[in-house]
Amino acid sequence: MKKENVHRYHFVISMLLIMAVCYGCVEDETPFPEENDTPIEFSPSVVTILSNLGRNGLLAAEELQCIQFQYPITLGYNTDSSIRIDDYEGLVAVIENQQANFNITGLSFPVEVTFKDSDSLQTLTDENDLFRIIDDCDFTSLREDIEDFSEDCFEFVFPITLRSEVGREQSIASEQALEGFIDNQNDTYQPDFVFPIRVEIAAGEVKTVSTYFELYEVMDTCGRACPQLAFTIEDSSPFELEYTFEADFPTIDVLDTYSWFIDGELVKEDGVTNQGDHILVHSFEAPATYEVCIQTTTADCATGAEFCKMVEVEEVCPELFFEAVRKPGTVPFVFTADFEGDDEIIYQLLIDGEFIANGGADMGNIFERVLEAGTHTVCIKATTVASCPQGVEFCKEIVYNPLCPDLFFSKELDPNGNDSYVFTASFVGIEETMYSWTVDGDPIEQDGGANGDNKFLFQFASGEYEICIKAETADCPEGAEFCEQIIVD
Repeated sequence: MKKENVHRYHFVISMLLIMAVCYGCVEDETPFPEENDTPIEFSPSVVTILSNLGRNGLLAAEELQCIQFQYPITLGYNTDSSIRIDDYEGLVAVIENQQANFNITGLSFPVEVTFKDSDSLQTLTDENDLFRIIDDCDFTSLREDIEDFSEDCFEFVFPITLRSEVGREQSIASEQALEGFIDNQNDTYQPDFVFPIRVEIAAGEVKTVSTYFELYEVMDTCGRACPQLAFTIEDSSPFELEYTFEADFPTIDVLDTYSWFIDGELVKEDGVTNQGDHILVHSFEAPATYEVCIQTTTADCATGAEFCKMVEVEEVCPELFFEAVRKPGTVPFVFTADFEGDDEIIYQLLIDGEFIANGGADMGNIFERVLEAGTHTVCIKATTVASCPQGVEFCKEIVYNPLCPDLFFSKELDPNGNDSYVFTASFVGIEETMYSWTVDGDPIEQDGGANGDNKFLFQFASGEYEICIKAETADCPEGAEFCEQIIVD
């Protein structure tokens, strides 16, 4: 090793030692870096994950990142040294201070991670598990970056050598051969280069690349530094075709401005300088498929960054339903609408085709109506629900046949004598039926209902008498009567 390179190496090591003390991320008794006494596995995926966490040089707060490592973890450098990381601050220091000749290339398995807004631990035991993290977090994979930036950003100087998914080395002679080789691997395959390789960048400059970190540096110089945008979708009011879109990406708290578009039309400006809330609430006009995007440009991303999702706004009709009841002893029927969304949509109550009232939203869901004797068609109908353009209806046949109570009473002589009789009323529904006692047609006493004792005591002189109970109810507007004749000597 040349003397100047030795000095440079020792300078880098010294700076990392000072940084480790400042961040407190390495235990006091552990050198930084240390000789590799922990098995380190080469891992292109960990380079991809660290690159995505630190994209744009703006590392977000740990709670805003898609994943959080459970510390400690051990990372390996391209110098065959390793470092133990005890907290997120230490990880930030390692990411920010990588250099072309001193960068992360692997880690020690297993590691544990949690996802944003979740306390559930996941254990990662190999490279395949790490790749699933890239997919679950919507990180840009190495394969995707190479597809996006090779030719437009840089060109490989062929031949280059890659390992297949089964570890077999293959020499690649052209861009077309590279595309064919990658296409023949499985969907989770990430390009496994045999370094060093050479790439041609702007102005015909040829650069030797010895690690994935250096390859990412090349891509960072020509657009990969764009923010990694993302948003979530919630169907917040399906009957009104209302959706809530919430931006959610690592640099959301430092990105000055971005814009929301629906089918290419600007609908909202968002971001820090716009005092944005990172939420778009939008009601679509009709069921259809729409493209929703967020876009931004920054000083480091002059070509602009964009994230889009297709939203399938489906036709959804409410399943209308109502109950119809009438309490004994009362006149009106009570109709109660009861279905999912009965407090969101507007619907109409119709009886025998005649409009009676509107319901739903803040207008209530209970209706009272007096019906005449006979059969009636009662419907609720919704015709203005955005998600159900053809409208929907639910109907019931209501049969109303008024019934009179079957009145009855018994009689017995008063055990105390004095020509008195005790009459005791007893019939079905007596607790809800008000009636009167009469003697020879003259009303004497009101009885029945919840507070009635249903007994009638009367002292008679000699003669013949007619004792009756009479009732008029909602079901028996013409009235009902039960009578007994008695003769007193």
